[in-house]
Amino acid sequence: IKGMQAPPKDGKKDRTYPHPFGLTIEETIMFCIDLGAPPSPALSRKLLGRKDLDYKREVAEPRRTVIELIKESGLPVSLEELLFNLPPMQPRYYSIASSPLVHPNQIYLTYRPVKYITPRGTLREGICSSYMKNLHTITEDSTVTPYLSAKINSNPSFRLPKDDSIPILLAAGGCGVAPIRAFIEERIALSGRVGCTMGPAYLYLGFRSPGDAVYRSFVQKGLDRGAITEAHISYTKGCTSPDENCQFVSDALRQQGKFVVDFMDNGGYIYLCGGARTFGAAMENVLLESLQEHKSCTFEEAEEYLRRMLHEGRLCEDLAD
Repeated sequence: IKGMQAPPKDGKKDRTYPHPFGLTIEETIMFCIDLGAPPSPALSRKLLGRKDLDYKREVAEPRRTVIELIKESGLPVSLEELLFNLPPMQPRYYSIASSPLVHPNQIYLTYRPVKYITPRGTLREGICSSYMKNLHTITEDSTVTPYLSAKINSNPSFRLPKDDSIPILLAAGGCGVAPIRAFIEERIALSGRVGCTMGPAYLYLGFRSPGDAVYRSFVQKGLDRGAITEAHISYTKGCTSPDENCQFVSDALRQQGKFVVDFMDNGGYIYLCGGARTFGAAMENVLLESLQEHKSCTFEEAEEYLRRMLHEGRLCEDLAD
């Protein structure tokens, strides 16, 4: 398949070709177009031949793809029309799970291969997580060299305190464990330095089930080395014994409300890592409720307290969906 050498025309006016030149059509479809994303409302109506299409209900919410729409309608569509209108591949963002003190020339990532069933009963897999998982199937004697196009987006505000003696509280749910792992690794490295005085570090981790928990030995190493003072690991389901602590991280922290408020009053730093809509919202509610209960303040005063912590850099968040 030969790549296009010039921007195609629609007969009326020139349009800017939305993909890199020098690629074959096959490479463009494989690496530049997101075939798993729902097409735009305009393209969806064109593919189905329906101007009365309820885009949100019929396409967006069930996550239908261009291939499904073409199969359903059977209407002809040109390759040019698809290349110009299909959703481009968007970057996927992952938090770095390693410390530059330990790995100055490497980056570690933590991810879970995504699989889900759409409302229409179709099995889907995450594009990036599945791609990274499949990189492991390439053997050392393969003629194919695995690679991943990536760049680093810096977040200067999301760092451990410059003063190592300041107490910190680390709370994470699911893949939010990634930056927490980096912080623990950095504190382990710092703990071996002469003259380094480590402040206390309180860890709250949540996973779906005991089988999902990762870095158990790493957390234990942190405890043994004094990089972690206390570790509370909980699960939302799949517990087989009472000591497995089956609850949400937010519930575990709510039970420690008085301790958390005293921790904040004494200048401690809090780090929240996980999903924004579920984990982040739940953790914000816990902090607001704890402040109101244990400082006898109003909701507005509790909100102002957290805003002040954010401004001071003592409430640090790495939340995304």
